[in-house]
Amino acid sequence: MATALLPRDQPTPSLAVVTGAASGINLDISRVLIENDIRVLGVDVNGDGLKEAADLFGTAFIPHVCDLRDRQAIADLAHVREVREADVLVNGAGRLVPAEQHETKDQDVIDGLMIMLYAPMILGRHVLPGMYERGFGRIINLASIYGMFGGWGKGEYSAAKHGLVGWTECLAQECAGTGVAVSCVSPAHADTPLFDQQFVDEAVKAGQTTPQRGAVLRGQIPGHVAVQTWEIAALVHWLATDAPPCMNGSIINADFGWTRGVQRNTTSLDVLRTLSPADIKGVLASVGVTAEVTGVAAR
Repeated sequence: MATALLPRDQPTPSLAVVTGAASGINLDISRVLIENDIRVLGVDVNGDGLKEAADLFGTAFIPHVCDLRDRQAIADLAHVREVREADVLVNGAGRLVPAEQHETKDQDVIDGLMIMLYAPMILGRHVLPGMYERGFGRIINLASIYGMFGGWGKGEYSAAKHGLVGWTECLAQECAGTGVAVSCVSPAHADTPLFDQQFVDEAVKAGQTTPQRGAVLRGQIPGHVAVQTWEIAALVHWLATDAPPCMNGSIINADFGWTRGVQRNTTSLDVLRTLSPADIKGVLASVGVTAEVTGVAAR
């Protein structure tokens, strides 16, 4: 006779706040939550995208236009009733403006940190009192593999995501034993508008075509495939509902094992096979090695 592995003695969430909800991963997260009877306050600067989401999801999706680059707009959002009453907060909004540090604009640094670190911390501070009072809550932060290690041209993005991981770990210690759990999901490259734009922007910087740059970026991932938005949405739904209390403080790398490979300082021959001789020569040059690369063995 089958027995349940997880006792359901914890409340079922009914209201979530999702930032960046107009597109990509966060749109799919909103969809999965709503399909499971959790209403969503969808936050985004893209009003047209929010309207489309509201038309798609109906009254269970509450659109809220907010520019998370603006400190006052964040403060106003933090005092919205649905934020104070939220059972779940998904800090998913992000932006990426690829640039080497000597070319990075001051405003891009400020905007990135506001969206991806300041806003999550302020919203977290305002959802916590209600969560503590009810004895249940979930804060789920969407970081990135670049919150686990660095990447070319991603200084402000990687710094903000590293900060988000660090805040997750600190807040989880404060929440232990309260019924509130904090976790972080760090995806590899995903099939989203943000990732597509990264192909375009980095291709220009690298002197490549967009398809060439896309092949290089995908080639870094074991299996050479991007993460799908539904995969992250399913993971976030599990963390918001069925994940056991011991997941508090978890940093989950949704990356096909890529991060562990980097941390172990390993290099996959499969990855090298996706690069052109010029690409490999550039990688070697970046660590001070000069070599002529004439070809790479085919798979």
